[in-house]
Amino acid sequence: MRYTIAHQGVPIGTVELQREAEHVTAGDVRPLPAYAAIQPAVRAATRALRNLGFSGPATERVSAERGMSALGDGAVLGRTLELRDERGNPVPVDFIDLTDWSGAEPEIVAFVRFREAAAPTAAELRVPPQAAADGSRPDV
Repeated sequence: MRYTIAHQGVPIGTVELQREAEHVTAGDVRPLPAYAAIQPAVRAATRALRNLGFSGPATERVSAERGMSALGDGAVLGRTLELRDERGNPVPVDFIDLTDWSGAEPEIVAFVRFREAAAPTAAELRVPPQAAADGSRPDV
């Protein structure tokens, strides 16, 4: 299914994801123009992952403090991202993490864990009957 990833309500990319319970799923992100606003933070966090050996050998020397700061900033950013379905409805997720491997194929990847505890439809709100003006209860 195709989803839109948004940051602070602004669409930043689209992604095709398979919804799997209790698992992290990943998909290639097709960035939209607004992605440019968060790209530096995503790339910094991705470089920090690479320098921790996540995807091959380190490519640059970065202080542990700077690397941990970039990873923390990336995690915070990921918790502000939103997922929307094809109709624009919010989709509950535990997290969305992005990686941006400059020059790789695919370049931008989203890792998502869907929140399965959410009900598929909204609960119906039932309003209890109100007492009449004279204080008597209406027939139920």
